[in-house]
Amino acid sequence: MGAPNIGLAIDPLVSGKVRFLALPPTTPGGPTVYQLSFQAQFTNNEGLAVLIKTLTVSFPAGSGATGKEIAIKTLHDDWVTVTNGLSIEKGQSLAPMDFKNTDNIVLSATPPSQITFSIGVQGYSTPKVYTFPLAEFENSAAGGAYQWPGKAHDLTRGEYWTGIGANHCCGPQLYAHDLGVAYFDLAINDWNPFHVGKSGKKSHWAAR
Repeated sequence: MGAPNIGLAIDPLVSGKVRFLALPPTTPGGPTVYQLSFQAQFTNNEGLAVLIKTLTVSFPAGSGATGKEIAIKTLHDDWVTVTNGLSIEKGQSLAPMDFKNTDNIVLSATPPSQITFSIGVQGYSTPKVYTFPLAEFENSAAGGAYQWPGKAHDLTRGEYWTGIGANHCCGPQLYAHDLGVAYFDLAINDWNPFHVGKSGKKSHWAAR
């Protein structure tokens, strides 16, 4: 069979363009690199269930940019067992939850103006191909700022915000930042992530 009738939605897609982010040098005077972290959602427009096996990312010939083939897997509820391929029923839309940091596209030179995604489906000899314009992410806020999700009165005296980003395993969490609070606990002579007088046995999460 030829190419399957599979729809593709890519996030982040802003004003019709897939977006990458320019990352500052990790050392003074070092090179700027360009990272594309994305999530894909597939829609099965075939008349029967399909098994999506791969998603290949490529760039125009001669651009010098290196693409990558991502093996699509299905992540089960135990967060450990995976099945090769993503099975999608007729008319269903699904996003694989297995995308990891290693699936990020990192380029050392300014990315080209186009990016291509090829969807490999079991039983089909030709992949379904989509090509999108590619551009750098532009923050619409003045000065490129981001609104901080916390408030000054959220902290008590001696407490400080902590956080990590770009450290998540999969799926939409690739975009997540973990924010926490810590204070220097003189009783243990170390930083303590738990509220004064609390053991940390109960956790309260807030998704943003």
